Amino acid sequence: MGSLLLCAYLAGAAVLFFWPSGSRIHRMNLDFWMQSRRLFGAPPGYGPDQAEILANAIVMFLPVLALCLIFVRVKPWVWVLLAALASAGIEVTQGFVLPHRKLDLTDFLANTAGAMLGGFVGVIILRFMGSRVPSDPEDRSAVD
Repeated sequence: MGSLLLCAYLAGAAVLFFWPSGSRIHRMNLDFWMQSRRLFGAPPGYGPDQAEILANAIVMFLPVLALCLIFVRVKPWVWVLLAALASAGIEVTQGFVLPHRKLDLTDFLANTAGAMLGGFVGVIILRFMGSRVPSDPEDRSAVD
């Protein structure tokens, strides 16, 4: 079930990453900012640009955390590295292939920071749960 949800999440994220027009994405970022401000209040200096950075970090935090928890045999740093490479690929595609999007170093850094945080939280959760790789490869109950 976790793998299926992860695939659906990644498919939705791919649509956002490769959407040809940045104006709809910008509108979604504004909505995210307004909702987060309404729900949690807004510290001084928290504006739409900071909300976009937070959203970019969350976009990579969730899948890396899920990958760490679903595929415990793979080291978390591998998922973080793959997420950073994917983020670089996304930004290059946005900058050079999609005419109405732009390459943004801040997006790359926020995505990578989110991936690093996801990997770190994954390690903490696995250690807290005492999760270990099952000795029997067929016994995936500890990770499914």
